[in-house]
Amino acid sequence: GAAPMVTGAAALLVEAFSDRSPAEIKALLMNYAETEIYNGAPDAPINSPLAAIQRIGAGEVRVDRSVNGGDLAAWVSDAPTSALSFGFVDAFEASTVLTQEVTVANYGATPQTLDISSSFRFATDETNGAVDVSAPASVLVPAATTTPGMATFDVTLTIDGDALRDWTANSGGNGANPAPFNLLEYDGYLELDNDATEPFHLPWHVLPRLSGETTAADDTVEITGETVGVPSGEVALNNAGVGPTAIEGYSLIGESSQLPTGAEGANLPTIDIRYAGVQTIPVPAGFCFDDPSFLLLLSVNTWERQTHANAPAAFEWDIDIDADGEADYAVFNFELAGNLSDGRNVVFSEEIDGPNDNAFFFTDHATNSANTVLTICAEQIGLTGDDFGTPLTADLLAVDIYFMGRVTDQILDMEFSPLGERFFPVMGDSFGFGEVPAGGSAELDVLDFGVEGTNPSETGLLLFTDGTLVNSVPQLYKTGSPQENEALVLRVTSGLPFEDIFGHTFADDIVWAFENGITGGCSTDPPLFCPNSPVTRGQMASFLDRALDLDDATADYFTDHNGSTHEDSINRVREAGIAFGCTATTYCPTSTVTRGQMAAFLDRALPLPEATDDYFTDDETSTFEDSINRVREAEITFGCTATKYCPTNPVTRGQMAAFLHRALGD
Repeated sequence: GAAPMVTGAAALLVEAFSDRSPAEIKALLMNYAETEIYNGAPDAPINSPLAAIQRIGAGEVRVDRSVNGGDLAAWVSDAPTSALSFGFVDAFEASTVLTQEVTVANYGATPQTLDISSSFRFATDETNGAVDVSAPASVLVPAATTTPGMATFDVTLTIDGDALRDWTANSGGNGANPAPFNLLEYDGYLELDNDATEPFHLPWHVLPRLSGETTAADDTVEITGETVGVPSGEVALNNAGVGPTAIEGYSLIGESSQLPTGAEGANLPTIDIRYAGVQTIPVPAGFCFDDPSFLLLLSVNTWERQTHANAPAAFEWDIDIDADGEADYAVFNFELAGNLSDGRNVVFSEEIDGPNDNAFFFTDHATNSANTVLTICAEQIGLTGDDFGTPLTADLLAVDIYFMGRVTDQILDMEFSPLGERFFPVMGDSFGFGEVPAGGSAELDVLDFGVEGTNPSETGLLLFTDGTLVNSVPQLYKTGSPQENEALVLRVTSGLPFEDIFGHTFADDIVWAFENGITGGCSTDPPLFCPNSPVTRGQMASFLDRALDLDDATADYFTDHNGSTHEDSINRVREAGIAFGCTATTYCPTSTVTRGQMAAFLDRALPLPEATDDYFTDDETSTFEDSINRVREAEITFGCTATKYCPTNPVTRGQMAAFLHRALGD
């Protein structure tokens, strides 16, 4: 294997150059490595292609060359490496210019003037003309004194966006296929040489994605006209980039505010959901099964990009199809083999209390994108083509499947139905999708089908700008976009205090809470409430404190809330006897509140009488059973179904507003 060979080579160099640092030893190994490496060993190079730099890096180590050339070494000035990696680039401009500085060290007694040249590893990359690498013709490196002589020079890489190839990489069907990168990435070597020294080099590499840069002229839409007989509004989409933009439209049914990122090196990534959407596509007989049916496209946008859909992030939609308050199917993306040995990412559907587990579609993820789409047939979650309009409820979970196996974010109780889209995008003759040409504009019409019979949780349109197009090959490819433009949200103007509650089940309750100073929302720019995000214990304390106008606390009761924006409210609810913490000394302000806990909080906060009935069948073993019955009798809550309360389910911010509104009235 490579590791023992490189370790042994490094040990020999340490013996030869005992005063050099690990970074300097690494530079020698990379500078003098063998670059003529071919795929297909042990038969290489016979009938074998040249190996790409993404596979071999600087090349195969050669100790003899490193020792012979040991008086000279070069590395990137601001990184302990001799690889000039310009990384991944969203190339949406006609010309993108990137610069890195190289340091050259001379350990010898003679000054050295070195000629500098650059080359491409593959001739097709050079003739393509999309990338140019330039550097000074030469560099003079002074002789060593008590320390090595040092000189620096800049290497400039220029990307011609118009000349880039279409982005054919993805995490699904091409998830384990390196072939697309043979065309998408550009690499080569920067060579340093003169007649008196051993030639040496630094590999360079860049992965540019041809991208558009599409924005909406306005993020709100006013319904003033009509399209195909349906009330509608319009907005212009403008593409300032050199690549086209494929638009894919979804009903926006969920949002989540940004969470703190995990600490660097802690192996605790925060998979952080931003938006959730859904689209229904009717399909003919034979597409899914024998009868006409439909596809459900479940879309997720995150605050940070996922490099590949395999890890560390996975997204799980837990879907209740029969309105009993319990999830019946889990739809999630996962690597096909289940152990990362296949490399392709697919969409699984799993019947939670049944035998039906299957996967029909690859995950739609472009690589290095914040957008992920899970596609399923109706039959995969127990529905048929006759189930248009069937009410569904879903929880969306973001899961770190690689490091800790934990849920890092969630959006709860999203309500929608197949073909229940209220807002729907139309671009010319295309329904649900469209294209904005490079450097051009396109008009998008937003159809509004009204409140009745449409998704209760829908608050606007979610547009993905890295959709799929077909080129002349023909070949499917993804259009790129800068991260900040990968997902656009359009909302219909409503006069409400928050942009994400229009049409929501609890919109009136949320407006009441806002008007009574109980909440200011989860975001001020734009003004959002995040109605489907779970309530934390800290937020709950602030809700109750403002709603009940509690007196100031006389003590600081807990050790884990210092610095929290909710600290004063936490102390007040503790002093009022409403909440007693998760331990004697800690409050756990970031933990979510369950429906059972919420019942207890309200029961303690309000003078509720004893209940005269036992209303629910699923709270018999709950610590909070008495409180649950009291809040039901007071008509503060009516359960998650007619007979169930779901005491262990988290409370959403929208539900919290409704509980308080019913409890305190107008």
